[in-house]
Amino acid sequence: MEEKPGKRLWTGPAEAMDVRTMPDRIAHEIRLAILRGDVRPGEALRQRDLAKRFGTSLIPVREALRCLERENLVSAHAYRGASVLGLSVDEITQVADLHHVIFSHTLRFALPASASAEGDRAEAILRELAADPDPVAAHGLLWNFYRVLLEPAHRPHAVEMLRTIWLRYMRYWPLVWRVLNVPGYSAPTLNDTVEAYRAKDLARMVEQSELRVQEFVRRVVSELALYEAESAATAARDAEAPAPVASRKKGTRRPRA
Repeated sequence: MEEKPGKRLWTGPAEAMDVRTMPDRIAHEIRLAILRGDVRPGEALRQRDLAKRFGTSLIPVREALRCLERENLVSAHAYRGASVLGLSVDEITQVADLHHVIFSHTLRFALPASASAEGDRAEAILRELAADPDPVAAHGLLWNFYRVLLEPAHRPHAVEMLRTIWLRYMRYWPLVWRVLNVPGYSAPTLNDTVEAYRAKDLARMVEQSELRVQEFVRRVVSELALYEAESAATAARDAEAPAPVASRKKGTRRPRA
């Protein structure tokens, strides 16, 4: 789960996160791995394997897993380690709907006070998004896109709620990223949203947001079963693969996360 050469660290909703302490660093790296799909829903996060990977004791590992449990990313079990929480059509449907409701409501305050500067910044984010296909970067850029549009509202509590909802997308992100990039995705584009934003057309923005949610949920429902089957097959192959001869030691297990 180490950062790959040439890739930026995640700059999403937790861009100000302090990763100087070992528990924070471990939690941060697991978040990145979930965003990329390097660890899958339902996959075990073994404390001893994590401690060995990060060169630390079990105590900071447990602190990191408790943090991730509070963020609804993992499920921790006493004396049995933890695992990445599974995916649910019901949950992702509710998350997408809540995103639409809070975004649309806060726009009512943002649009009257908006200026061309917010539209320019939003367009710049979309250009950066188009130029960088990395899913980790995309997660952060998309959050920043919505945050910029809502800044003129001066409703920090609403934006914080939206940020919390956006974090809920994290363990779904490999699936979300795949859905957003499938051929024939027909929801209104974010460029359409910027155009409506510049025109201060609230009704059009709300309609576009609702249509995006409907198309997004439809795609997720159709893709989720396939994604879970692929994840299960990959997990089975990994479990059967032997450890490299050079690093295999008697009585030890190969790190999984």
